[in-house]
Amino acid sequence: MLSRILQKQYRTAYLTDNNLLISEFSKEYPEVNVLIGKHHYDCNQGLDELCHISSLQPNNCSDCTYLKAVHRAKRESTCYNPLSYYYMTQRPGWIPPEVLVIDEAHTFVDAVLSLVSVRLPKSIYKYPITQNPLELLDWINNTIQKIERVLVINKSSGKLYSKMYGKLIHVRDILANQQNKYTWEEEEDQDKKLGLNITPVNVPHSFLESLMAAKKVIIMSGTLTKFHIQEIFGKRPYEYIEIDNPTPVENRPILYKPYPLNVNRNTDLNVFANWLKDILKPYPNKATIVHVTYEWGKQLKKLFPGSMNNTPENKQSALKRFKKRGGLWFAAGCDKGIDLPDDMCRLNITLRLPRANLQNDRVRKRISLPEGERWFDLETLNKTQQQIGRSTRHIKDYSINIIADPQFKALVTKYRDELPKSFLKGIQW
Repeated sequence: MLSRILQKQYRTAYLTDNNLLISEFSKEYPEVNVLIGKHHYDCNQGLDELCHISSLQPNNCSDCTYLKAVHRAKRESTCYNPLSYYYMTQRPGWIPPEVLVIDEAHTFVDAVLSLVSVRLPKSIYKYPITQNPLELLDWINNTIQKIERVLVINKSSGKLYSKMYGKLIHVRDILANQQNKYTWEEEEDQDKKLGLNITPVNVPHSFLESLMAAKKVIIMSGTLTKFHIQEIFGKRPYEYIEIDNPTPVENRPILYKPYPLNVNRNTDLNVFANWLKDILKPYPNKATIVHVTYEWGKQLKKLFPGSMNNTPENKQSALKRFKKRGGLWFAAGCDKGIDLPDDMCRLNITLRLPRANLQNDRVRKRISLPEGERWFDLETLNKTQQQIGRSTRHIKDYSINIIADPQFKALVTKYRDELPKSFLKGIQW
């Protein structure tokens, strides 16, 4: 609503990484321009995503719905996702909006990070295994040229290479100037397939500044700490306004029930499952989400007949199934983009705090920087709050939230002054 009020008074850019929110926004305010990824628009020339290759561009694109949205965005208030907004800022003649509103701002840094990161599947790209950034940069330049030739010769390869082409250009441009702030590491994905991940340790502030060139920037989130705000704004001055959660605190209790086990990768999950069954006993027949890792979800499902889990690929179908039938869901990767109001979820459990993976090269380098430990801890608490926020979705809603990780109390105590007051009010030790 705040964004809509601003849009009536100023030329405003409204950003959110949540496509569901964009869809809801466009339905509620159909007169407002919406600009999202090119693949959401039908191309009447049959080029789909390939029109950024100059040699393929047709002479007549006057009926292109995507370009119409682009032209409107240059003069009107518009709703974007971060990627479409970034591309808009790079267009000739772009004039920054008077006001930039970033909703769901806790996802903003990761969304921007994804713009300047890339994963290269080994099955497709024969990348070099090297620690030399110049060798990697040379390979990226050659690969960009090869992709351009492939797209010109074979338009059917577009969906396979088009997005990678744009990402490699972003990575090349930043890597060329900030080689010591990038990491690249060959890693397996969830399907055990190898690929090269190229990621900056931090989003370059020059990149963020180019996105936030508006006269006024408003960022909104229920879980951001001042540390995260400074990550976005850098040294720019800002005013911090905290609005209390309108949902009564008794409708959203956070119960601290630490498990009496030393939990690690070698933990006997049968023992752990028995403890979890005792926790669930007081809440029979409640739709329950239990936040876990993908591997734990796979293993715990075997120990709880009738329960369900998910993979990265089937998360949305698992969500639909859970909304329809309820039950017990061992949910992985579900700290955002999941909406479970009312009877869709009455019990919300975090078994282990969602920490960043210490085996990841970028995470290790980020921790080694000044205030790296603070970043690591506050990221953990931010994602924990997001997990809790999947239920109790409106002022009359209610759910019980349980945190089972024994380290939760120590982290909250350490960073109490930096955490949202509405979150702290709900905790019951």
